[in-house]
Amino acid sequence: MDAIHENTSNKIHTRPLAPSGPVAVVLAGAGARGAYEAAYIATMLPHLQPRPTIFVGTSAGAINAALLASVADATPEKARDEIIMRWGMITKKRVMEPLWRSLPRAIFQYASAVALGTNSPDSLLDTTPLAHSLKDRELVDWDRIRNNIASAKVDTLAVVATEAGSGRTRVFYERASKLTKIDGSARAPQVALAGSTSKMQSDADQAIDYVCGQLEAEHVRASAAIPVFFPPVSLPIGSREAFFLDGGVRLNAPLKPAIALGAKGLIVISTDPRRHGASDAIAGSKSPSMQDQVLEIMRGVSADRMIEDVRVLLNRNRAVLEARDGVGADRYIPLIFGGPQDQDRVGSVAARAVREILRGPDLVQVLKNLDLWAMDRLTSVSSASGPDILSYLLFEPEFISEALKAGTQDAEALLNDYPDPADLWDSLRSREIRRDSMTGRKAA
Repeated sequence: MDAIHENTSNKIHTRPLAPSGPVAVVLAGAGARGAYEAAYIATMLPHLQPRPTIFVGTSAGAINAALLASVADATPEKARDEIIMRWGMITKKRVMEPLWRSLPRAIFQYASAVALGTNSPDSLLDTTPLAHSLKDRELVDWDRIRNNIASAKVDTLAVVATEAGSGRTRVFYERASKLTKIDGSARAPQVALAGSTSKMQSDADQAIDYVCGQLEAEHVRASAAIPVFFPPVSLPIGSREAFFLDGGVRLNAPLKPAIALGAKGLIVISTDPRRHGASDAIAGSKSPSMQDQVLEIMRGVSADRMIEDVRVLLNRNRAVLEARDGVGADRYIPLIFGGPQDQDRVGSVAARAVREILRGPDLVQVLKNLDLWAMDRLTSVSSASGPDILSYLLFEPEFISEALKAGTQDAEALLNDYPDPADLWDSLRSREIRRDSMTGRKAA
């Protein structure tokens, strides 16, 4: 790690501090917005030194983590192209059954539960197609992932889910055991069975448990089980089965698990900005609609802890830099943040996509895009918040394509500001210093 110096004026001057060990990519949950994240990290791959080998994701971030692990054996440029190409293959038909088929069934089940006391539906949508898609090697190649883990091109792949009932966050992770020698012969790396007890200590403060084992498509689907919309997924935990919901319910951006899994540098990718901010989606004197209120809840769940965890890490890094003679320099964890600059960035992309799809004679477009029209009406009251909510479920080619472009553009903007790969590791801190110097505050 580069040395830390102080000058006579007591101001800190450093060269960018490179990670002292493995680098992790942390991918937040985002539903269909995951296309933005995928393009962002894919665009950055050829410029990252060292190359990431730990991938930790929640919800759509879990899909992206698996994609990154599957292309870890390719050159950064080829990996970039593969990730974007695979997201281009994702369509609504590969994620969920048509709304006109699943929604009436859910309504009937709910009515029966109220009137007759039968079981209530567990979701509004049927994600059976997603279960098949996540096993399709054209999208996620699990054999290739295991080869990359066995060959040490990937240190760890981890996905985050929320256990129903207990509400605890479970981090399911796969990594190869070290080579062991018995009678002078080396054994190949082995992977524990799914649901095995992990030697990693639970985090009592944030109710996080670690489960070591071989990851499957169902672990990713459980991580992406958006409450109410997508059904919970059953997974083995030791000798029992438990149901799991979207990991974003409790931990949408798993920074702490990435560090616990051995990361010495973090690249955090999100569809939410680094700081809290006002939104044009909810403004004016009119009382917020129910949909507007749902949007606020979703943003709070997806962004608040991430913003706080990033702030805590920045504060810790600043304390290390301020220490004389580099005391505690091993505690410095370089951090790159990738995401939009404002809250409405991805929602505005969704709004444009919806307008493009539904453009033309109203009745013709309604009949042609009945599912989209219905979801748009269900989530929309204000012109801005509706498309923002809908963007989590908008697995339409028009939106996926535009979200990929937006992620690419935002990543290129960061790379244009910091063309030197070494400077990327200081990009967030230097931006914070520049921002706070303009406002007269000390960098956080």
